Formats: sequence, C-alpha cells, structure tokens
Amino acid sequence: MEFKFFNTSLTNESILVISMFESEKIENILTIKFIDNLDNLNSIIKQVNQVVSTEAFQAKTAKILSVPLYGLTDLKKIIIYGLGDKTKINNTTYRKFGANLARLCFNKHLNLAVLVQTETINNSLNIQTFTEGFILSSYKFEKYKQIKEEKQSKTQLISFYGDFEPGSNLVESTNIGLTIASAVNMAKNLINEPAINMTPVIFADYAQDLALKSNLNIEILTVKEMKELNMNCILAVGQGSKNEPRFVVLRYQGENTKMNYGLAGKGITFDSGGLSLKPPLSMEYMKYDMSGAAIVLAVMQIVAWFKPKFCVTAVMPLAENMPGGNALRPGDVIKSMSGKTIEVNNTDAEGRLVLADALYYLQKLGVSEIIDIATLTGGVLTALGRASCGVMSNNQDLCNRINSISNLAGEKVWQLPLFEEYKEGLKSDIADLKNAGSRGEAATSSAASFLQEFVNDIPWLHFDIANVGWSDKDKEEITKGPTAYGARLIAYYLIDQNKN
Repeated sequence: MEFKFFNTSLTNESILVISMFESEKIENILTIKFIDNLDNLNSIIKQVNQVVSTEAFQAKTAKILSVPLYGLTDLKKIIIYGLGDKTKINNTTYRKFGANLARLCFNKHLNLAVLVQTETINNSLNIQTFTEGFILSSYKFEKYKQIKEEKQSKTQLISFYGDFEPGSNLVESTNIGLTIASAVNMAKNLINEPAINMTPVIFADYAQDLALKSNLNIEILTVKEMKELNMNCILAVGQGSKNEPRFVVLRYQGENTKMNYGLAGKGITFDSGGLSLKPPLSMEYMKYDMSGAAIVLAVMQIVAWFKPKFCVTAVMPLAENMPGGNALRPGDVIKSMSGKTIEVNNTDAEGRLVLADALYYLQKLGVSEIIDIATLTGGVLTALGRASCGVMSNNQDLCNRINSISNLAGEKVWQLPLFEEYKEGLKSDIADLKNAGSRGEAATSSAASFLQEFVNDIPWLHFDIANVGWSDKDKEEITKGPTAYGARLIAYYLIDQNKN
C-alpha cells in the first residue's frame, strides 16, 4: 500500500473521504478545505446536502455516509466519516477512522483521498494511528482455506490532504503506523497457527528467522541447557508432551547499556490443562496460550526497527502442556531456578510456572525493569469482562507510566491489587509455595502474587490478557480471532521511554 501527502488542491482520485465533526457543515469543508477547485462544486454541495438531509445524517462518532456523484466530477463518490463531538475527540479517534474505512473498502480496489481534520490532535499522530487502524482491520488469516473469503481491503493508494503542521514528518508517521500494525499482524499469524504447526521448536525457529532479519542477538536454550540452568519449572510443564520445550532469549543492544528493559511472554503452545484436564469447551482455543510470547516477539520486531538508545532483552519460555505418561502430577514438588520449591496443586496453572523461571532468569541478566504478558487466568474475565486487561505491579511509578500511555495505544488497562493477604493462599505445607491459591478467590491477583515471589525488588509489571487475547467478532481495529492485545501498548511505552 502506498501513502501520499498533499497540502494543496486535490488531484483526480477515485473516492474522496471527508472526516467531519458534528458541529460542522459539509459545504464549509468542501469550499474551504483545499478542494474548492472541484468541477461543478455547487452541484456537488447540493447533491451532498440532499443525501445528508434524506439520510438524516449527523457526524456522530464512526457514522459513515456514502454519497454518489453521478458524473458531476471525476470523483466516483464522496464518503463522509463522523468524528463526533470535537471536544471529546481522543487519541484513538483516527485509529478507529482508519479501521472502519478499511472495512468499508473490503473487496474493493479503491484509491482514497482522505481529508484529515487537524484542529484537535497533532497531525503526525492522526496519520500514524489512522494507518495503524487501516492495516490492523485489514488482517485476515486464510492460510488453510482452499477458497479465500473476499473480506480484505484491496486499496492500493491513500492520499492525505490537510493543513499539515510545518516540519511534520508525515512519511515517518505512516512508517511507524505500518511497522506497529504489521508486527501485531505477524503475532496474530503465529497465534492463529494450529498447535500441531506451532510447537515450541517451531516457534523458536520463527524467532530465529526474525532475529536474522532484524539484526537481533538470539539464544535458544534446549532441554539440556535448561537442565544445566535448573529451569525445572519450564521442564516440568513440558515433560508430558512429545514436543520438547525451548527457551528463547532475544536481545537488542542500544548505546545506553545501563538501561535494559526486560520483557517476558508466556509461550504455552497448547494448553490442555495437563492432568488437571480442561473441559472441551475451555480447550478449544488453547492454541492462543502462547499469545504472550508472540506479542513479545512482535515488540522486538518493532524495537529492531526504531532502534532505541537503551537495551531490550526479551525471553520466551515455550512448552506444551499435555497429559502424557510422564506429565507433571498434582502433588509434585518442583525446585525452581530461583531455588524456591513449588508444590503443584493444579497442573492447569502452568503459565505462572514457566514465567517463574523466566522472570528469575531476566533478573540474572541484569535488566532494569521487567514487563511480562500472559494469557494467565480465567478470573480476569470475571473481574474486568472484555473491556480491559488487568495489570498488577510492585512499582506504582511503572504502573502509572503504563496507564498514561494506554489511551494513546488504544489498549485499556486496569490495575488490580497485590494485597499481602493473597500470599496466604499460596502457602504450602511441604514446599515454599503452592502454584494455585485459594479456589475461587481473587484468581488473577493471586497468580500475580505468585509471580511476584520471583522478581524480588526490581520494578515489575504483569499483564493478564486472558480476557482480551481472543475476540469472537470484528470490531473496529480488532479482528475476529487472536488480538495480540498488549503489543501496541508495550511498543508505545518503549517508544515513549526512548524520548526521555
């Protein structure tokens, strides 16, 4: 897809797309906003007003009106997109604009001339988030379909028109949007793969390819090497499967070696629950249980592109949780990499086990702070529904920074507590910890409290995306299936940190 920018008169394009606020009149936009040289302008205004009146159209948020021009000019039609109340516009407005426009263009070879409103948001950010939304909502996974669905935008050219700020680097803005959205879609591709084609070894191979293409340093630990490092939690989770676990370490080396951001993503390539077997309906989508690892991989792809001045180290513990003859049993005790012993009272609470070793390993590497992301608990759905993911942290400053950037990224977070009382439920009679707390009580916070035992005093934040990692429908920039929720937010956070 090609993007172009103009700040003068329109050239002949297939479709003119006008964004407008509720308070505006269409004739003012058509006569003032750089398109006053359209042939038969008065006739076009009359036609547009007639359709607007007939349809009782108001430019409320995300409302769309298509106006045919019947040969009044070279343009085929005008599409009017409602931005809503000018005073309530926010950083996600243009992301949703791009997403909804892409859906309108499904299966259509259209060239779009987009008239961008610039009164309330920075021009560059408008363009960046519009591009993100357009690419994200155009996503489709049809690798295994013999007959492809015609539900993907085939738009080849988008031209932006507006009163752009002097010095705005609009090309860079589209590149940022493209880079972020493309990385998110890459993660969705990995999550969409059937578990038979996305084993720990296969995932590690994908990471290897990305490292080579992106000039990242990579290390892939095998079972033998994990045994030498006493990564017994990861090994225990994977021991019931014929597919061996792996541990991927990706490193980006910036100039400032004193600041090293650590990322960890849960990589359970399929979660049957192990011997604590899930019911069939709960198991259906469990190929998505490696979303955290795919998201971290996507973030590293973005990091390799924008080249921050600091370092970033990402780890992905990869295992398949299966009920084989050698599977981990309820009642077993594992000695973690940190030395703490864990009594396993639920083999379906396996994500926190692999993250326990991953978090401790990151600290051994000397990172400055840690963010982990995982489809960890069903309890987060009960707590928050599908409106927001849950975040928990031992450092309020880090949590505040993530929260402040979430609106810009368009991915909501809600902080849940880490009360000392939750640790009571993790006490074991025979080991240092149990891997699952009191049944039915604060499951999400309890799981995060378990993880906190392996991060000591380093600033750490945990994303639980089990409730938002999969969508049952298309909505704006979210497409049906895996969402890779959190990839944009972590990427935006690191980009923002690079400005400091």
